[in-house]
Amino acid sequence: MSTGSFNRILDDCIDRVNSGESVDACLSRYPEWAAELRPLLGTFVLFTSAADAVPSHEAMSAARIRMQQARGRRPRSAPSPGIVERLLSRPLAFAAATSVAVVALVVTLLLPLLDTDPQQPQIPGGDSTPQGTEESQPGSTDGSTDTAEPAESTGAIPAVPREEGNFVFLLSDQPNDISDFDSLVITVSSVLLKPEEPGAWVELTPQQQTADLAQLQGDRALEVWRGDIPEGRYRTVNLYVASIEGTLADTGQAADVALPSDRLRIDASFTVASDESATEFIFDITVHRAGQSGDAPRYILSPQASESGAGKHYIAVSPPESAAHGSDDNESAAKGKGREDHSSAAGAAQPGKRPDLPSP
Repeated sequence: MSTGSFNRILDDCIDRVNSGESVDACLSRYPEWAAELRPLLGTFVLFTSAADAVPSHEAMSAARIRMQQARGRRPRSAPSPGIVERLLSRPLAFAAATSVAVVALVVTLLLPLLDTDPQQPQIPGGDSTPQGTEESQPGSTDGSTDTAEPAESTGAIPAVPREEGNFVFLLSDQPNDISDFDSLVITVSSVLLKPEEPGAWVELTPQQQTADLAQLQGDRALEVWRGDIPEGRYRTVNLYVASIEGTLADTGQAADVALPSDRLRIDASFTVASDESATEFIFDITVHRAGQSGDAPRYILSPQASESGAGKHYIAVSPPESAAHGSDDNESAAKGKGREDHSSAAGAAQPGKRPDLPSP
């Protein structure tokens, strides 16, 4: 078992214990890792109960009585003299403080008189604004007022699909437990890219929404979007999965595959520029076993950051729609990208709905 898999199982158990499930009930979900999980969950429960401990009413009353008794035994000290008594006991200090106060009062009274502009007399009951001068009004429509725009937008900029675009988004699968599946088809509803500089996210609506991860093992990758996005550096990629349909290879039964959150996220910096060749970004997904659900195994879908990013080597896999147009078109497309071409067995596209946009 890898460290990442065990950490995900431990996080799941901690969430269940926080929700009120017992440690034994949680361990029954992962019996093969019960020995490693039990001491960690026991320590978590111990520290949680200690942090939530509240003194009883009797203990708080007894402590209050002891504090009052201690204050009663404390010797009373003479009251300290006030600031006026201290100044009167020192004539020189009292004289200096009085002089400073008089000077401050005089300056306060004379300053408004000294600040009057002699070339612009005040008109009693009138407007002091010189004739021929217009004040800048906030919200004016003449374009002279600079209205500040918010630093970041809460929406997303839709990217424009284009065959000769500056960005290509592909999916691949890092082999872990994918060999357990005859097929594992995911439907991608949208992809969000976060720029490094403050600003709106960029949203990609996949042209190829479905991908069979069983056909994308190793270096194989399927192009799901190609087009133009704003130039610059990006740091985060969020991939939203609308549905997952898996079929086990040994039984032919539907597989229990879960997504830990509402999206798959990868933090990877990359640059997109229009004066260079298109930036090709590989988003690598992996599936691994995470215990049992009755007699059938349970699986978790997660991103593989180490195999994802721009500039990765890959073998291009054609979607079923492209394969139907003839082998000549596929062959020329593969040569144009300098990649080897294979056909995949992904299912038909299904529309998906993206959840609320994450905060930038």
